[in-house]
Amino acid sequence: MPMPEGAALNQGFSPILTSFALNYIPKLTQFIAKSIFPNVPVASPSGAFNIWKQGDFYRRTMKKLGNYEASPIGGFSTGKGTYTVGKYGIATMYTAQDLAEARRGGTSDQFLINAKTQYVTTQGVLELELQTASLVQTSGNWTTTRAGVTSSPSGSQFIQWDQAASQPIDDIIAYIEILRLLTGFKPNTMILPIQVMNMLRKNPQIISRITYGGTMAEPTQISMQVLKDLFLIDNILVPEGVYNTAAEGQTDALTYIWGKTVWLGYVASAPSMTEPSAGYHYSWVGDTTQGLPQGVAAGVGPADFGSIMSPEGLFIRYYQQNRPNAQFIESELFTTPNVVGADLGMTLTAVIA
Repeated sequence: MPMPEGAALNQGFSPILTSFALNYIPKLTQFIAKSIFPNVPVASPSGAFNIWKQGDFYRRTMKKLGNYEASPIGGFSTGKGTYTVGKYGIATMYTAQDLAEARRGGTSDQFLINAKTQYVTTQGVLELELQTASLVQTSGNWTTTRAGVTSSPSGSQFIQWDQAASQPIDDIIAYIEILRLLTGFKPNTMILPIQVMNMLRKNPQIISRITYGGTMAEPTQISMQVLKDLFLIDNILVPEGVYNTAAEGQTDALTYIWGKTVWLGYVASAPSMTEPSAGYHYSWVGDTTQGLPQGVAAGVGPADFGSIMSPEGLFIRYYQQNRPNAQFIESELFTTPNVVGADLGMTLTAVIA
């Protein structure tokens, strides 16, 4: 939606609506971006992060010392990556007539305002999901990748999991060890898009492992816990999010955000600038003392509305425009997803035909 003429663009950040939006985000469970690339709040809109060579930490350099012998000097190499927080926005509007119709419909003014806030919040989370899914599913972003084929796989291939001869359990266990030997970290997270998950429920190898655990009254179920036990993975995510590719006013055309690519990798349990992880979201908290993101003028940042900072980088603005006479609710999202450990993740492409 284009920015309306006459809007007070440097005013209207709402602590109340921002808090409402932040509390609403956890309800959007169909989106998994923050579960793959955890959020790291940052005060500066641009900066650097460390990239450590994990093999240095596992090199055997300590030695038994003789009398008066000095300890050997060791160390580890450190690279640098950079991030720049992006700015994204969407606005929606309502009029006095909309409020009146909401009241006549048995709701309230606040109900309509909350619904508008939920809309612009969902748009921000959707944008983040699409960007993250694109990064994660792009094989060129990761050091290791494997591709599915219908038969006769080579060393960098595997049999697609919807084929009768496929062995997804053996594949994943082998790939876990590949990443462990590459980085020293055991992968703890896997993304199984819903299309892949549906095929795994019919996979012969998986079914054969659990066939004798069921009865007529309680038939065997391929549950999430079963898959975690079989794949030796602590966290398996099954994204089901969709988005509408049709323009406004056209017939809806919904498609999956996550396709048929499986991702396997290590996700930090305590995200920070110094903790290795496959990827992070760096979200500007609104602190204007350390610089401003591109497109933000001095004196109009979220910090100037006198409320707490936003660790998610999401802020809600509320303002009025006189021609036409309408109220606007706008969300601004200051964040960016980054691959920070290319060797800590891998893709399995064309997992099913």
